[in-house]
Amino acid sequence: MPIRKTLTQLLSAMKRQIPSVNVKCRICGKSVPKKQVENHMVRFHGNVAYAPKTGHPPNRRVNKDRTPVIVDGTNVAYHTGKPPKVSNIKRVRAALVKAGMAPIIYVSNALRYAIDDPPELIRLINIGWVMEADPDRDDDLAIIEEAIAKRARIVTNDKYLQHRSVYGPRYDFNNLIRFSIGERVLFYR
Repeated sequence: MPIRKTLTQLLSAMKRQIPSVNVKCRICGKSVPKKQVENHMVRFHGNVAYAPKTGHPPNRRVNKDRTPVIVDGTNVAYHTGKPPKVSNIKRVRAALVKAGMAPIIYVSNALRYAIDDPPELIRLINIGWVMEADPDRDDDLAIIEEAIAKRARIVTNDKYLQHRSVYGPRYDFNNLIRFSIGERVLFYR
């Protein structure tokens, strides 16, 4: 004899759902529903491994009216000492945009582990203000090759002595833009 469930029995069974399984965040120890672990990691810990992959960042397409300039973001972040600061990167970017340039900022992959505010750096990477060099590649090489491809100048206090022999014929290292960060950001040759 088949068992028939009434409508009320079905509704009561639907109300008694299996409780969601919570897991402990390995970084902060907070109890998070299993389905929301990825969102929690991206939102609170800036974990790029869980971040959704997007297309080319917006600053890759340089505005035709603005002069492209490549920024050594790691050098800029360490300018005021250790720990490296995201605020240095943001201040230099703002000063370059105000000066009518289109900054393309590169940072090393290791910077996110040393910087004072990792979630903010990850946010800048995700919105396209900052480019992160590949983990298996020197960020200086990425910066120099991007400058050659865009025919742009480089903002850095590094002299790139170790790369001059290879890239010297293709890039004029005398055109590096130096900077200083104090009350204001100053650029000079």
